[in-house]
Amino acid sequence: MRKDYSKNRVNILIACDTNNSRPWFRDRIPSIKKAAFELEWNIEVVDLYSLFGEHKYKPTNIEDREKFLQSANILKINNNFKEFVFKKQPNVLLLGTVDNYKDFLLVRTLSEIQKSGVFVSGILGDDEFNHFQNRFFIGWFDSFVAYVKSIVQYYEDFNLSKGYYFPNSCYLGNKKFSSFSQDTKYDAILIGAPIANRPAMITALIDAGLRVAIYGSNKWIKYNHLRGNYFGFVPAEDFNEVLLSSKIVLAFLEYDIDGSLHMNTKIWEAVRVARLPIATKYEPLINDYGLTHEDNIVLYESDKHLVDLVLYYSNNDEERINIAMKLFEKVQNEFDYFILYKDLFTNLMHDALNSHQKNSRLLQTKENLKEKLNRLGAFYINSNISEIDPQIINIIKIAKKTLPAKVIFVNRIENGRGIRQIWPFISFDSIISLTPISGKIGLLLKLFIAFFRKDLIHVQQFLVISEKRSIIGYINTAIYRIANTRPGLAIKSMLR
Repeated sequence: MRKDYSKNRVNILIACDTNNSRPWFRDRIPSIKKAAFELEWNIEVVDLYSLFGEHKYKPTNIEDREKFLQSANILKINNNFKEFVFKKQPNVLLLGTVDNYKDFLLVRTLSEIQKSGVFVSGILGDDEFNHFQNRFFIGWFDSFVAYVKSIVQYYEDFNLSKGYYFPNSCYLGNKKFSSFSQDTKYDAILIGAPIANRPAMITALIDAGLRVAIYGSNKWIKYNHLRGNYFGFVPAEDFNEVLLSSKIVLAFLEYDIDGSLHMNTKIWEAVRVARLPIATKYEPLINDYGLTHEDNIVLYESDKHLVDLVLYYSNNDEERINIAMKLFEKVQNEFDYFILYKDLFTNLMHDALNSHQKNSRLLQTKENLKEKLNRLGAFYINSNISEIDPQIINIIKIAKKTLPAKVIFVNRIENGRGIRQIWPFISFDSIISLTPISGKIGLLLKLFIAFFRKDLIHVQQFLVISEKRSIIGYINTAIYRIANTRPGLAIKSMLR
């Protein structure tokens, strides 16, 4: 099989956030390197943000992203990115993850890369609660990657691109379970922010007499009764050592106070250091990973159940260590990131070599765009100084299949600047009505009615490009600028 791949080009170019403070750096990048070595392919990992050029503000720093978006020229950023990819000319370009590229890259940039013969795939992420926006990105790619099996099928049902299921896990390398000491200081440890019902659950564990350590967000400080258990932020280089200090790692999957669940890294961070995770009962752990409660995972169903389980397993070392060892071995044999990436890369390269041209279902062109919109029953007011990307066709098809939507609006580029529009400050050429309208007044009326009836969808992509700045553009820029000041951030925090 090796002879099928060119030795004179990059086989797979991965553009992602390589910041060393993030889980990608700890688990994914080492496993990618090992998979590349075993496959004997030229797989190159580059920092996505470094490809945007030199700027005063560094978007890799989350606190600087708003300032970056306020000052950067999106068109120049995309040209820099495109030129880098053209220089490398990979078989496959893999982007990760959607939160890193959605505000910076343009679909037309990827279309040009695809036309040059590069197979483009995009990793989504946080699909449990972001799939309503993520689904509008699947038409960008030849294929996509998602972390939740049921949602891969949901995306594929739009018949726009092929999906790969890639579950969350960790990288164990050549480590053995027996090489980890089981000497500990705490019964249970939590690393994270005080979201959802976490403060109440931590309080219940402490009240039960358990030794609990809290690390992570300094927002824990506002809980006076928990201050003695809070030990601050964990630097990346100390992460494993901190987890090793506890018998049990708490993997709370509740994302909000309403009990909605979201897979996070905590289970797999526990596995990486041979510790037992006690996690929220989450059906994909059972159905998709094949895990079994109190065999190779421990799952709680209520606050009281959590307390009972932590009390029991913190006092029964042999049973706790046995379950942790079974989970470690299952991950090592089936879900180690090295195994998952090796399989993903093999599939991507196979599809790239067998896909001589981009699927016509994905590639929308400017030809007859107005006619296509009319056939879909969509109404759009053209502007002499702007153009809308043909990707809007895929977005309309998705919206019509899934929502009782009446109006869609998108973000825009004005003289190179990204304008993220906020209702009601929306330019006419960024609005698409899915029902008949009579001119601009009719469109404006339809926009207001759709907002109050909740029939309005904001697709957060830069799909309209205008040569000139507009008053509405300046208003939106000012709103985001004010929102990013200290008073604005304080107000947003209070509203959460």
